Amino acid sequence: MTNIIEFLQAHLKVVIWCCLGTLLGIALFSVSIDTSHAHSWVEQHIPAYWSLFGFIAAAIIIFVSHLAAKAGLQVSEDFYERSVIKGEEEEQ
Repeated sequence: MTNIIEFLQAHLKVVIWCCLGTLLGIALFSVSIDTSHAHSWVEQHIPAYWSLFGFIAAAIIIFVSHLAAKAGLQVSEDFYERSVIKGEEEEQ
């Protein structure tokens, strides 16, 4: 598993272009679908609605997660080491 992650990190531009190509392929395929029996107005009149909806939803989730991490959920790597040292200093 580590080798796969390292390979993907080393070829990040290729991974990004493959993902964008896949998204474009899905969007183009969804344009060819018959929308006369769509459930809502949005599905019927906006081409590739669900592809766009999924992409925007994922971007919002990533943005909110990033904000939450910066707001305090993400701590430095030596957080627990510093806590132990502070605890020892208080005892002395």
